[in-house]
Amino acid sequence: MLNSLDMRTRSHKRIKTMDENEEKTTDTVFKEALANLNGNTKQDIRVDTNEGQKLLHKCIAAAPYSSHPLLNSLATFYLAESVYDGDGLLEPPQSVLDEAVGMLTADQVKTLVQAADDDNADAQYALGILYCPLLLEVKNGKASIKCKNVQESIKWLEKSAKQKHPAGCVRIGQCYAGTINGDACLKNPSNPISKKQGEEIAANYYRIAGEELGTYAGLLQLRVAYLHGRGVAQDEQKAKEIEEQMKRIEPHCEIDEVCCGISSQSPMPPPKKKSGTQVTPKKKQTALKKSKTKAAPKNKASA
Repeated sequence: MLNSLDMRTRSHKRIKTMDENEEKTTDTVFKEALANLNGNTKQDIRVDTNEGQKLLHKCIAAAPYSSHPLLNSLATFYLAESVYDGDGLLEPPQSVLDEAVGMLTADQVKTLVQAADDDNADAQYALGILYCPLLLEVKNGKASIKCKNVQESIKWLEKSAKQKHPAGCVRIGQCYAGTINGDACLKNPSNPISKKQGEEIAANYYRIAGEELGTYAGLLQLRVAYLHGRGVAQDEQKAKEIEEQMKRIEPHCEIDEVCCGISSQSPMPPPKKKSGTQVTPKKKQTALKKSKTKAAPKNKASA
């Protein structure tokens, strides 16, 4: 959910921010939304998921697909990602993932594909994430989940990372580290590499996202690398310094628990609920889905 800010389609429609009277373009609101979702040490912006989601909703409303297809599609994607993203883990409960992907229409998916082909880093990142846990299948004007497509995920994430898309750097780094998409990066038929080489490549991507671009997710992964000596020389002091940087933009995060969850080679723990997300334990989520299904006729009647 981190942006490259390299958008081919620009919106000049003006809207007001949530708490200020000054008018700003939808482009500016879009950038502010992502900054709130991700935090940034370079700009001293703290992570604020609720505010980020509010701004994305406002951006979508002010830039309808009919007049601003790319901006609308990107804002919808990042909103969907923020709904199911669990502290960087790409294995949310299936029902939550279904709901998030269902926010994208067939036209929006098509727009993202076209923009990615045109080298838009945000769109490339979006496709990398969408293909990571799923292969999009469009029916009746809505996107739905079919199956995983690892190679497509890696291809698009790497393209976005080469343009220094912050989240693209983090995600492709996780691919090379084997945290997501298994060992597909290591066993690439055209260029197989060792686990050590993969970790070194991952650490370099984390360094770009964290130290160079100042993003929370990049610092999170870089700290893990230094703490455990993965891809870099083990340096607990360096890890401590990075931790202090992280606390500047996310003072209430449980750093040790989150880092160990993301970096562990053992099965990942279920995503934790955090401000602005709708992730619940799988059993509760299943029960919630059933209750919603039963209550649907009543809601329609009341509407």
